[in-house]
Amino acid sequence: MIILSDNRNQMCNKLWAFSFFIAYGMKNDVEIYIPNFKEYESFFENLNQFQNIKFKLAENSRTEKTIKFGISSLYKLHKIKISPLFRLFNIYFPPENQINELFCDPKRIVIINSWKHKKDIDAFLNFKPQIKSLFKPKDEYCRRTNALFLKLKQQYDVVIGVHIRRGDYINFQKGIYFFDDTVYCNYMTILSNELAEKRVAFFISSIEAVNSENYGDLNINMLENSLGIEDLYALSECDYIMGPPSTFSMWASFYGSVPLKLLENANEKFTTIDFSVINYQNNFVNGSEYSYSKE
Repeated sequence: MIILSDNRNQMCNKLWAFSFFIAYGMKNDVEIYIPNFKEYESFFENLNQFQNIKFKLAENSRTEKTIKFGISSLYKLHKIKISPLFRLFNIYFPPENQINELFCDPKRIVIINSWKHKKDIDAFLNFKPQIKSLFKPKDEYCRRTNALFLKLKQQYDVVIGVHIRRGDYINFQKGIYFFDDTVYCNYMTILSNELAEKRVAFFISSIEAVNSENYGDLNINMLENSLGIEDLYALSECDYIMGPPSTFSMWASFYGSVPLKLLENANEKFTTIDFSVINYQNNFVNGSEYSYSKE
């Protein structure tokens, strides 16, 4: 069994980190246990569809909490280097950025932080349909989006999703991706002008209130008081997506096979040709790759 111990990341960081190892488990018929996804489990339809991918080991909530506490305690003990105890119980904490045949030993319990470990990209690419199926949003979180996009696609030729990410981005990477409404409006206008012969609408995803007056005559649409899963699904229904580098827009591109453009600064020059579907995290179908380390 491989236990993915990640606990602190937000939803889309977890979706990406877990998915590589879910695919690895499917490829190698290894049991994968994901104990720290509880706050997001209610959003998804099919989490129990694969026998070897488990988000719970016990139906009883108290027992499940005990299991999670035990895993957390083991991880803390691992940090103080009492390896003989782990060898006795065949528990393995592999070094970071590693994946090897020990992960597939059915008699061994492997505990990892999936965000920090090497990913089996081939497995992910081969099991894309299963990953998408596993993380299909429940119908109740798709209804408003489906209703909105049914109307938009009847009235417009192209719907462009705009992921406005502010909040924590004021400090992330020294604020280089923290754009004001003027920047987003400028990029939206550029695309609207390029597609002048088509009827263009925009869908804006933002956890903060958006002042529509800052976007002039552009046709903008939003889901009022939306949950993150609703906006995520809505972006996946668009024809194009743009926004600052984020696992959120990357997942929407992957889930809906929607061309994505990452906005890396406030003065970029681009056209729709520069959009591409995400192949896997940070990697695009057109061969380009994104790396935060280059900043």
